[in-house]
Amino acid sequence: MKTGFHKYFIYFSLIFLIVVLYKADYLEIPHIYSPVSLFLAFVCLLGGFMANTLAQQHLLHKFKFHISIRQALATEGLNIFGKYVPGKVWMIMGKAMYLADKKKYPAGELSLLFLHVHVVALWCGLLLGICGLWMNDA
Repeated sequence: MKTGFHKYFIYFSLIFLIVVLYKADYLEIPHIYSPVSLFLAFVCLLGGFMANTLAQQHLLHKFKFHISIRQALATEGLNIFGKYVPGKVWMIMGKAMYLADKKKYPAGELSLLFLHVHVVALWCGLLLGICGLWMNDA
């Protein structure tokens, strides 16, 4: 049975996540002042996660890379874990390697496509952030 690259990536990412959380002193449970606000924050977090997942699946489909919603969720989850790995390269490569392993798509082409998706997401976040600052100032 073939063990995919993505499984090692997840284990590697979890180790770095724990290290980053420990160094930032985030391993203690904070006092929750408003459970309703916490719940709404999680709803927004998961909503953004799902929106990004669906956008990624749609974009890949448009470029003839057909993946299931489960695979799109897995690649997005790898991206989240990869944020804690030094070098940030894993944010792009983790997704591409997962799909290359699962679907036998070309890893290089997927990596380039995910790089473009990441740049577009950064620009969208920047623009939304600027709009939020502008609305806060008004």
